[in-house]
Amino acid sequence: MPQLNNSEKRLLLILGTVAFLAANVFGYLMVSAFMKGLAAEEVKLKKRLNDPDGLEDAKSKAALADETRQWIDDHLKAPLSEEDRETFLDGIINTTLTQGLDIELSKSSTLPTIFGEHFVKSRFRTNAKGPWPDVKEFIYRLQKPDEFRFVPRLTLLPRKNELDDAVQLVEVSLEIEKWWPKPDNYNDDNTAPAEIEQPAGETVQPPAAATAAVPPAPVAPGDTPAPAVPTTPSAETSPAVVTPPAPPVTPAPDSN
Repeated sequence: MPQLNNSEKRLLLILGTVAFLAANVFGYLMVSAFMKGLAAEEVKLKKRLNDPDGLEDAKSKAALADETRQWIDDHLKAPLSEEDRETFLDGIINTTLTQGLDIELSKSSTLPTIFGEHFVKSRFRTNAKGPWPDVKEFIYRLQKPDEFRFVPRLTLLPRKNELDDAVQLVEVSLEIEKWWPKPDNYNDDNTAPAEIEQPAGETVQPPAAATAAVPPAPVAPGDTPAPAVPTTPSAETSPAVVTPPAPPVTPAPDSN
């Protein structure tokens, strides 16, 4: 290994000193910023603990929280069946919410149901077009539900009226969802209803194979051949074909 001269040693010493000072300064800045943030959080916590207005504000909201809870209990009801849950939103869109209104529905589709941890959400998407007064009433009915449902997305688009320019047409594109309580027959993963296991049926063995045909006994000259023994056909095979016995062979006369 080559030896370092004095100038190279001094250069390494200077570089090491600079790196050491830079690391200390950087560490000091990081620790200082962390301590300042910790001190600010401590001040906020002490202010919240010693602030009587915060407790009074929480108490003032207790009545509203109880009222909201009571409303949820009154309006969050289980569906009559799974089919009723899947068709509920389609039904109220086409009947209750548009009854008596000049509303034309299009592009209606039922979205996949979401199985949450505590609730089940049915979703429905549709477009509704009509005169602005009827569309406004339709939106008002959407925002005044009798059930635990919401409208997470709603957009309004003006449309040209080909029949009467004095009547403003508006098209509404919306997505509506209905919340249901979580049924008791859900799996622990809360993703799908638990299926009821059916007992396994008794295994049915196939019938035994048919017995082989019994060949006819040898027949002496001048005797009547014995009838062949019939076979028993199985359920899966065709009846066995019995080959008739060959005629008796007559010995040839002696030429002497």
